[in-house]
Amino acid sequence: MLDIYSVLHQNIQDKFNEAGVEINSPHYAALRDGNHTTIPGSYLPDDYKNPVFEIQEVNGSKPLRKESKRI
Repeated sequence: MLDIYSVLHQNIQDKFNEAGVEINSPHYAALRDGNHTTIPGSYLPDDYKNPVFEIQEVNGSKPLRKESKRI
C-alpha cells in the first residue's frame, strides 16, 4: 500500500508540474513576491522569468496612502 501511494503521489506531482500548476502547502504566502516558482526547473520553459510582484485595485477601491509632511 505504501508503494502504491508513493507512486500515486509522484504521478500527481508530475502531472501538475507538466501543467505548470504549483502544489503549495498553507505555509506558502498567497502573493507571489518575485520568488522562483516551486515547480522544478526541468518542467519550466527555457525562457522562464520570475514573476513580478504587483498590487492591483479591487472593486474600484483605491489604496490609502498617508502623506508625510516635512517640517
